[in-house]
Amino acid sequence: MLFFSSYGLQNMEWNRRVALEKEMDKDRANAFKNVKLCWDYSGYFVLYPSPVGIKVYNVYTDSVVREIGKEETMRFIGVSLCRSVPDIRARLQGAAATIETEAADNPNLNRITDPDPIMVCCALKKNRFYLFTNTEPYTTDDGDDSAVSRDIFNERPRKEDQLTAVEQEGDVVHATEEAVIHTTMGDIRIRLFPNECPRTVENFSTHARRGYYNGLTFHRVIKSFMIQTGDPTGKGTGGQSIWGTDFEDEFHPRLRHDKPFKVSMANAGPNSNGSQFFITVCPAEWLDGKNTIFGEVIEGMNVVQKINQVPTFEKSGRPRSEISIMSITLK
Repeated sequence: MLFFSSYGLQNMEWNRRVALEKEMDKDRANAFKNVKLCWDYSGYFVLYPSPVGIKVYNVYTDSVVREIGKEETMRFIGVSLCRSVPDIRARLQGAAATIETEAADNPNLNRITDPDPIMVCCALKKNRFYLFTNTEPYTTDDGDDSAVSRDIFNERPRKEDQLTAVEQEGDVVHATEEAVIHTTMGDIRIRLFPNECPRTVENFSTHARRGYYNGLTFHRVIKSFMIQTGDPTGKGTGGQSIWGTDFEDEFHPRLRHDKPFKVSMANAGPNSNGSQFFITVCPAEWLDGKNTIFGEVIEGMNVVQKINQVPTFEKSGRPRSEISIMSITLK
């Protein structure tokens, strides 16, 4: 399968999606057996899942006329369409429908001529299904959040998640506040922020305690900007959290990229944190609100600077001589 552009996605997000497609391609029999597409009711359009969302293809003009869910991080594999023609009584919110209203030529009623289709999708390795519609979510005027909020505990956890939770309880005894990253070029001591970013620090500390980072390389170095590591593949497209899935960002007003030597999570968009992290060597305020800061360097700044100055390959930013993490000591 060949890809000739990144479809407007950031390089890291695009590389992640390409890597996922390659993994799916290795096990075609299972990965693609649940892939479903559907036709719209006119027969002019076919909707099918792709690595960049759901595509709407016009079979008569031989062109893709719309891409839906392109910004979503999940890999959609199944799609179905519900025409959802609204009933006039529902549009009148329970008011009695008279012969006059049924026959009225009033565009505000949006009768049969204005259906509200709903696209129902499922995604790879996800328990949920996803709805796409042109209608805004229903809201109330009395401040009742129950009409719009979602109970995040309404799903039965999978057995794998329960096992991970048990392991997690045994691993995390107290909040880790400091860590020393032992690299092939020297030690880097960092102060962590468990109170401001508990989930991110827990993820980093548990990975470090289990030896996940041992032997991983600094796969990306951008001079006068940052050094990046934490990817088992060494290509910038791999790595996962201790929970096996991406986890949410944790932003705190006190934590900003206003100084060098901040330790932040690398991601492929909002709430897509895994295991990769980077250390800045300059102020980088444009990253505020985009990348979670979970630590800062307090010793070994010279080591960070030395790594940042090594010769690299121009396109990938990969150091020409391998630099790796030997181990991480938690304090």
